Amino acid sequence: CLNLHYGGSLVKDSYRGVKENINQTPEERIRKILEVPVESFDYRPGFGNGQQDVVGVIVDEVEKIIPEAVVIPEDWKEDEFNELLGDMGNKEVPGVDKTVFIPYLIGMVQILNKEIEELKRKV
Repeated sequence: CLNLHYGGSLVKDSYRGVKENINQTPEERIRKILEVPVESFDYRPGFGNGQQDVVGVIVDEVEKIIPEAVVIPEDWKEDEFNELLGDMGNKEVPGVDKTVFIPYLIGMVQILNKEIEELKRKV
């Protein structure tokens, strides 16, 4: 998939003509987004620009729930990771492509909207 960077946003191929086997995503798959734990954390020195009290996700947990959102560098070897060295001694570490969450979030809003409309009809 071609990734382009336009004005600070990540753009991916979305034209119908470049896709095949297009199907409605099952609701149970979309609801997986609800299982992703949202944590607050501080980055260790040398990582994440030293940010503190960050709200985000942890790659290890995301991998179990929405594995297609996980990006693991080709040369990643967990046993060679040394948190004490920070980014000076480590190559790239696994991360999460948060843009993968967007279709899940859109789908979840659609599901919730449908449920709200059904509840309104019952009231």
